[in-house]
Amino acid sequence: MANLLNVEPRTKFGKRNNYRLHVAGKLPAVLYGHGEESVSLTLAADQVEASLRHGAKVVDLNGDADGKALLQDVQWDTFY
Repeated sequence: MANLLNVEPRTKFGKRNNYRLHVAGKLPAVLYGHGEESVSLTLAADQVEASLRHGAKVVDLNGDADGKALLQDVQWDTFY
């Protein structure tokens, strides 16, 4: 299923740790909710790319955060 994303909590932050995530095939993400605190997550890069390739705007989250999420902003880095 293209619009199911497995998420894990992200505890380490910063440029170096984000680079290590990219090398491992994962992406950093932030989940925002109305009236709730933001949650820092880690997503599998291949699952995100498959969801975007299929044009999914709303995805199901499975793991540390459950429910549905809207893919609102995607930032591309030209060097990765």
